[in-house]
Amino acid sequence: MIKIQHIPFVNNSVHPLKNLINHLTYLEKSHPDQKPFFNKDADNLTKTCFTRALNKQKVKGNESGYKLLITSDLNQMKQSSISLIDIIRNGIISFEHSQQIHLDWLALNHASDHMPHTHLVIRGFDVNQNKVNLSPSHWKIMQHCITKQLDDLTTHS
Repeated sequence: MIKIQHIPFVNNSVHPLKNLINHLTYLEKSHPDQKPFFNKDADNLTKTCFTRALNKQKVKGNESGYKLLITSDLNQMKQSSISLIDIIRNGIISFEHSQQIHLDWLALNHASDHMPHTHLVIRGFDVNQNKVNLSPSHWKIMQHCITKQLDDLTTHS
């Protein structure tokens, strides 16, 4: 079972855009032993290009982007020979197809012993610089898409 939690901007003294960049920096520094960031197209990424795109956005307020935490069931993950990166990536691609959008996102997995999870940051503009408006109903659809990927891979492995 996959669960998605939206992490709102809570520190009003830190600008939302800066909050996103700070979050990426924290993830990168706090878990140096983890694999690097990944997105829809590549593994082994740094936050540099994504941060540059964030800084070039037209809107830098609360619409800057979204921070999500995606958790998964450790037992189900152990049954699958497919990596969590592939499950998350394919689930997000499936979500994009279902919603007819092309998100610009960056993710990092933490494979802790008790709860594998993924930190996902989505820019507030898609790859074509169109505004992205996501809501709790989108998180449920994304959760369904990622869960389906995991279920399909667990069933076929």
